[in-house]
Amino acid sequence: AVQRLQRLGIGGMAGLYDEIKAGFKRILNLKMRQGGMSTFLGIFALDLCLFNNHQTTAICADTAENAAKLFKRIKTTLDFLIEDFPELGIQNEIVEINKTAVSFKNGSTLTAVTRLRSQTYNFVHLSELAKVASDSADKYNEIISGGLPACGDNSLVVIETTFCDGKSSPMYSLVNSAREAFLTDSQNKLEFKLLFVPFYLMKEYVVNDDSATVLPETEEYFRSCKLEFLSREQKLFW
Repeated sequence: AVQRLQRLGIGGMAGLYDEIKAGFKRILNLKMRQGGMSTFLGIFALDLCLFNNHQTTAICADTAENAAKLFKRIKTTLDFLIEDFPELGIQNEIVEINKTAVSFKNGSTLTAVTRLRSQTYNFVHLSELAKVASDSADKYNEIISGGLPACGDNSLVVIETTFCDGKSSPMYSLVNSAREAFLTDSQNKLEFKLLFVPFYLMKEYVVNDDSATVLPETEEYFRSCKLEFLSREQKLFW
């Protein structure tokens, strides 16, 4: 499933999967909304659990409601695999499943949570971490200082988030460190690798309005970012 999504090259999925294949263990994915990244990471976690023994994986969301929504997408994928590929025998491999967790006979588990426990994880997906930082600096620090250290050198951690609050965000130092490492080409595979996924990768992110005008300051902004290639419809969306 992961390889099929990667070949489609939807949004930033291909770039994210390329970084994972390259061996990076810490990835900071700044992205636009509704680009399919969280769904991709959920399927990646499910793939990891189904076809590898004793994998402990977690999706850590900003709210309990969002954690349940993310897990529901995973369950939908699991139901599809059970129904359309009965020869895989996945139904018989499930030990227990509820609204936020599933465990398998091979010892692997996948849970959707709002806080990381003090245990060793093989894969952690931190969803909308900038929103967590904006809402509660204490919870953000708990995740960064408490949860992440439980992930070993061989564990994969992906932060997938839209960014907010600029330099005032508790997360700014993490983003800036990743940016500096990227710009100076001094990245090591246990530091967060910055992966930026801009809105213009999504073809549907346009506004078709013949009466609308792109403001001069907007045009100047895109020129300063060397994004003159964007279409009028993409600029209107922004």
